[in-house]
Amino acid sequence: MLTAQIPANENERLAELDRLELMIAQPDVAFDRVTAELAHVFDVPVSMMSLIGRETCFYKSAFGLPEELDATRTVPRGISMCGHVVHSGQMMVVPAADEVGGAVLRGNAADI
Repeated sequence: MLTAQIPANENERLAELDRLELMIAQPDVAFDRVTAELAHVFDVPVSMMSLIGRETCFYKSAFGLPEELDATRTVPRGISMCGHVVHSGQMMVVPAADEVGGAVLRGNAADI
């Protein structure tokens, strides 16, 4: 898997995450209801909302994660799919990471 590059606005982005205190907050039941509903609407096994910190990708909300990943809700930023989204500033829809992600996503820790 390719490691995502750091975006030009990294310091400002991290400062805003710190200001909002989202990275230290516990998972939120209201957000979990939304990700569960989205998984149902789009008929997908996994749905999540991720926040990217300096070193980690934190799943603020998730539905359908494997038990071991759901327990920590974090993966190293360098191997997260979401780091690529933060760098590109573009939405990424991943129908099946193991099939379409190629070198960018292959071997990702959250490749479920």
